Amino acid sequence: MTTTLGSNEKIAMLGIIIGLIVSLIGNIIQLKTSANIRREFKIENFIKIKEILLPKSNINRGDKIAIDYIISNTSGVALRAWLGASIGNSSGKLFYKTSEDKIVNIEKGKQKYTRYLTIDNECLPGIYHLSVQIWRGLVSSPKDSKLIDQYDLDFRIIDY
Repeated sequence: MTTTLGSNEKIAMLGIIIGLIVSLIGNIIQLKTSANIRREFKIENFIKIKEILLPKSNINRGDKIAIDYIISNTSGVALRAWLGASIGNSSGKLFYKTSEDKIVNIEKGKQKYTRYLTIDNECLPGIYHLSVQIWRGLVSSPKDSKLIDQYDLDFRIIDY
């Protein structure tokens, strides 16, 4: 037994087929997009600052110090990021030099990366809080970047 479809029924059937195809394509795009977002999120969760090394614990105003970041990347994939640093005094005033922020390619494994920070001459002698960060995004622009990890420690600024 054979059934013949009328023109309205053929149009309706064609509409259903086109709708199914569009829906399928949309689902494929959504799956690919969410897989990329998930992969990116996972990579950043495997990047950690393990230790920060300063050349000495007492630092002079005006010194340009090397800050060694010991970073662990257990993701198995390199990540392009930038290293930021700032110091704060007990009243909460922050000192930083965005021109010294550094772009790095964080390789897999445990590696050392160095960036410099010039201690502002306005910093009076005393205990300061050093905060170092790994960011992903627009260099020197935390509002346009994602914080990956942060490490904090205290140190002393002495007079010249």
